[in-house]
Amino acid sequence: MEIAGGIASIVAAAALWGSGWVHWLLLGVGLFGLSPWPGAAAILRRAERHPEVLNHDPERGRARVRRTAPILVSVCALAGAGVGYLVDGWPAALFMGGLMAVSGGLGAVLALRR
Repeated sequence: MEIAGGIASIVAAAALWGSGWVHWLLLGVGLFGLSPWPGAAAILRRAERHPEVLNHDPERGRARVRRTAPILVSVCALAGAGVGYLVDGWPAALFMGGLMAVSGGLGAVLALRR
């Protein structure tokens, strides 16, 4: 997801290149997402020092999903609304915020059923 999100952000920056400062923000987010410091690379470096990081307990994972799903759905909806507002004003903010809320909610339901 980090790689796909980084590439999508860079593509969106190229598509919005003439629209003020928004393309610079998207380009920065995309490059940061593709950089080796955050995300999966950090987890793998940590796993070299502490192999127990990669142990997976299904009940612990479900508890983590129950804690984080409401927060992530809210953040997705707000981020979608923010990007929609920057791209095309309030109608796009409502549409993208709603779309992100629905997709985040469906993802949370699927994760909780696992």
